Amino acid sequence: MNTKDLNAFEDGQDLAYLSSELDKIKEGLKLLGLQQCSCCRKYFKCLDGKNLLNAGQLVCYRCVSDWWQQRSPQISIEERNAVEHQLLRWLTAYYEAKVIRRPGQMPAPENILLKIVVRCEQCMGAGMMDGTKCQSCDARGFVWVVVTRF
Repeated sequence: MNTKDLNAFEDGQDLAYLSSELDKIKEGLKLLGLQQCSCCRKYFKCLDGKNLLNAGQLVCYRCVSDWWQQRSPQISIEERNAVEHQLLRWLTAYYEAKVIRRPGQMPAPENILLKIVVRCEQCMGAGMMDGTKCQSCDARGFVWVVVTRF
């Protein structure tokens, strides 16, 4: 620390100084390819999109379930449908999630790590396609995205 920095502390500006230094560190981390989860505030490498879901906010896998429970009621139906689609793609691409279309296919509760309900992409949540019940969701209008222990 130089004399100017020490004087800043003496003048009672230590909080502003520390805040400025933290901002510089955060910018440096971004330059290194690290980004911060909006929930837990931990930093993750974000080279391929695996570590953080970017759905208006950056969210890590460990926080995604709680984040979605809080976030989904606050957004429009259109935005929710778009984020559900992103969640489905992200979880299946990077976390070996399975799309469960019928309740009988659901794994035992003790084997489920994460379960999120999303709108059926085939019938767009209507449960019907071309006047008949949607075969993809069994006319429910939704499917489950599930990550299991195995």
